[in-house]
Amino acid sequence: MDFKREFILRTKAIYKETVTENMAYNKMCEKFESYFVDLKESLKKEIEVSNGEFDIMIDKNNVIEVLLNQRELQIVIEDTEVVVTIKYFDELQNEQVESKIDIIEYDSGAYKSQVFQSPITRNIIDNYLAIAFRDDLEKTFESYSE
Repeated sequence: MDFKREFILRTKAIYKETVTENMAYNKMCEKFESYFVDLKESLKKEIEVSNGEFDIMIDKNNVIEVLLNQRELQIVIEDTEVVVTIKYFDELQNEQVESKIDIIEYDSGAYKSQVFQSPITRNIIDNYLAIAFRDDLEKTFESYSE
């Protein structure tokens, strides 16, 4: 029985970092998924009537896309990192623009944002949404309220 205990302790020590990283990865994926599932549920009727101008697509543990008018927030979840990108059409330059706004990587037990220098929270995800859509949403809202 003595070696069994030693075997368990050493095996746990060997795989500790991998287990910790997997748990952090799952926790991060759950945060993204729950945030965007809540958002999609809250705007279900608006998505239905938007004729494709507005949509929220969630491919669990892979890609999340939020489309509104001609802007897109895209979150690509890969094995080693998460890339957060905004895509939009620049009417002045007459071209499609793609801008990386953050990269999230595993560091010391958590997946951390390079921009915000902290583990991913709903607040950070909210900031991504604001960066992608705030200005365009305010302009559109102003034109509807006139």
